[in-house]
Amino acid sequence: MRGRGGAIVNISSVHAVVSYVGNAVYDASKAGIIGLTRALALEYGPEKIRANAICPGYINTPMMDEWLAIQPDADAALKQVLSFHPLGRVGTPRDVADAALFLASDAVALLGERMTLVRWGSLLLALVGVLIVSEPDCCHANLHSMKFLGGNLIILLAITGSAFYNVYSKRLLGRFTPLEVLVFGYLVAAGLYIPLVAGMEPSALGATRSYTAGVWVSLVVLSVLSWGLAMILWMYLLRRLDVSQASVSIYLLPLLGVLFSAVLLKERITAAMIAGGLLTLAGTILITTADTEGLEEGK
Repeated sequence: MRGRGGAIVNISSVHAVVSYVGNAVYDASKAGIIGLTRALALEYGPEKIRANAICPGYINTPMMDEWLAIQPDADAALKQVLSFHPLGRVGTPRDVADAALFLASDAVALLGERMTLVRWGSLLLALVGVLIVSEPDCCHANLHSMKFLGGNLIILLAITGSAFYNVYSKRLLGRFTPLEVLVFGYLVAAGLYIPLVAGMEPSALGATRSYTAGVWVSLVVLSVLSWGLAMILWMYLLRRLDVSQASVSIYLLPLLGVLFSAVLLKERITAAMIAGGLLTLAGTILITTADTEGLEEGK
């Protein structure tokens, strides 16, 4: 696992933390597994190797059946055991297996970031800023239109996909370079969407033959700057910050969009747009200067 990262899952027992008369040797052995797991986590954590221990309690196995069989009153013993469990039942081997599978999977790594007060505050500032910038569009939106709701639902799904892309890219960057993540990601996307476009909009591919030189130059510029250089810089940022930190900077897009629209499209900038943009900028500055947790982890 060295160089690639991975997960170690040990099986301990509730007896590692709760002891009973007559179980000294068993309790000591299970407590030893907890100590071993802590040591492994500290030793191999810098190499992206996680170490966790599962501490099962009463599990419905032949071993428990044998224990009940030697009790003076098996029904009373089982009733007492069940009273220890809020669910009203003992655990199953499947419960333990599911816990082990979760701890061994990438899912636990994807959920490992912690939202601090600074991060929540920065996110709130950025969201308020975006709402202020978007206020004119919200006021004129037809909220009762099914087309409006359907379109926004599609946008929400797209944003969800983008969020997952950012989170999982953070995981991939532990194993691959930013360029590798981008190139292979674009190749997979092209393989999936070119047939989809050809099937749903067959005229779209044919229309490329009529593109002028200016159109092709524009596409090349977009590819190099937006889909190339900008994305490499974004991956570089993800490598050094938590996703929850880096994502706040995305809210700068409305601010930059307003500025570019004013310069390039001669659109009018209102006081609300400026105020919203400044709030978004403040949220980004706050999370990149006051919250050092992700920066320290990324070094």
